[in-house]
Amino acid sequence: MKKTANLVLLLVALAFGAAVLCKAWWPDQWWSTLLFYMSEAGLVGGLADWFAVTALFRRPLGLPLKHAAIIPNNRLKLIDGAVQMVETQLLPPNVMKESIEKYSFVRMAVERLDPLVRDGTVYRIGWKALLSWFESMDRPATAAMLDKLLRQGLRTVPVTPYAGKSLSALIDSGLLEKGFDRLLDEIAIKADSEDVKQGIRSMLETEKQRKLNEGGWLSRLFKQTAVSFAESADILNLDEAASIVQRDLLAFLEDMHRPDHEMRTFLLDRLRRLADSLNDDPDIAKAIESWKETTLERTEFSKAIEDLLGRTAQALADGEAERMKEWLERLITRYWDVFKDNASMQNAMERHVKSFLSDVVDREHRLIGTVVRETLDSFTKDKLNEFVESKVGRDLSRIRINGSVLGAFIGACMYVILHVVYDPILRAFGVS
Repeated sequence: MKKTANLVLLLVALAFGAAVLCKAWWPDQWWSTLLFYMSEAGLVGGLADWFAVTALFRRPLGLPLKHAAIIPNNRLKLIDGAVQMVETQLLPPNVMKESIEKYSFVRMAVERLDPLVRDGTVYRIGWKALLSWFESMDRPATAAMLDKLLRQGLRTVPVTPYAGKSLSALIDSGLLEKGFDRLLDEIAIKADSEDVKQGIRSMLETEKQRKLNEGGWLSRLFKQTAVSFAESADILNLDEAASIVQRDLLAFLEDMHRPDHEMRTFLLDRLRRLADSLNDDPDIAKAIESWKETTLERTEFSKAIEDLLGRTAQALADGEAERMKEWLERLITRYWDVFKDNASMQNAMERHVKSFLSDVVDREHRLIGTVVRETLDSFTKDKLNEFVESKVGRDLSRIRINGSVLGAFIGACMYVILHVVYDPILRAFGVS
């Protein structure tokens, strides 16, 4: 198109030269005058547009003109303008957020992933990626990273509402009472051991010594004499007393299995009250959050995570990979079927996804301008000229062609106005 524009300008220039000769040889012919008018105006229009278009990119004919090479000389201003246009007009935060709200990301993901889940593609890709990750994993670094992410997640999640709901759910489902019965059974097993009996015996001995050492010397002497007499007569037998206490403790634990046991009903009632107050009592919420922070500071997850990763890697190396693969496939299939048909779960995830993307827009929107600026900063003046010309060069060349054509048309119009309209009017009034 640029070559075509140059050719048109050359033809108009040749036409003007021919018109000058025709005007000299046939000065009284109307067609020579018309040709002169059209070629002259077409040449002026073509040259003017050639000068204007060329001045955008470089100095015409190398002339030291002040207002020329406009694009390369204003490179920084153009970059600033492009960055501002992209940030504030093309992709402002509100427009991006409105676009995010128009799409259902979770539904689109479900529609695209469901065939891949059905034909096993997801399992194969995921399993290969998991094996590759375990093989190349730096366990200490990975454990430290997961430890950091876990701590950050636990710090940002309020424990109190979840604790109250979880405790209520455990009570209503009966799982808490089942767990309580299991705890009683475990305590009973421990309490029926010889170590516990000896511990009770030791506590009784300690209490006996404390009582014997209380009071004045006469009182202590009397008590020690009485105790010695009772022990020698087998009236006071700490071994037998420890056995009785142990037996009573086991009977008490067994009795607490009854649903109507006073202690059992008291504990469950207190737990129900605690579950109800967790969501409403700010003091309890504050205490739980403080306990959570203290626990997070004192607890180290990285060693446990590293040990878990090591056990998993070892299980994969010991031939457990196929069993784990089958388990993972069943788990994914079961969860996918539930998730795919559960609109509430999808809506909840959709809200989380859109909230996450909106937060990304708020935090990282400036990166759009940074990317645009870094991209344009890499353009030299010559490269910037080439880039702009590659995008609008054809249109600019058409402007040059239109300048010559439009100029010739205006020249013809001027000839008609002067010689067909204006001259007859002058002759009509007697003006030569």
